[in-house]
Amino acid sequence: MGRGKHITPAQRFNINRLRNEGMTLSAMAKRLKISVNACHQALKYVNEPKNFETKVRAPRPRKTTPHVDHLMHRLSEKDRFKTAVDIRSEITQQTGVQ
Repeated sequence: MGRGKHITPAQRFNINRLRNEGMTLSAMAKRLKISVNACHQALKYVNEPKNFETKVRAPRPRKTTPHVDHLMHRLSEKDRFKTAVDIRSEITQQTGVQ
């Protein structure tokens, strides 16, 4: 998982164009005001699929159903001082799902 800003498709296009002109990674990084590592990763990304757009990533799969979400909300509203452990055990008793 990346820690910095994401590279835009326009920046990837510029990195690819500058590399084709024969510019070094450090010179590209200074010119575009990004890190050398970001330039290197963008070149790897562009060279594999020949695509400048960002890949669509799947979201994390849900562990609870809308029914269980509703139960959690209702139980927490009913008793504000109930802990998450108490709510979980009550939901497990009611639905049989952990």
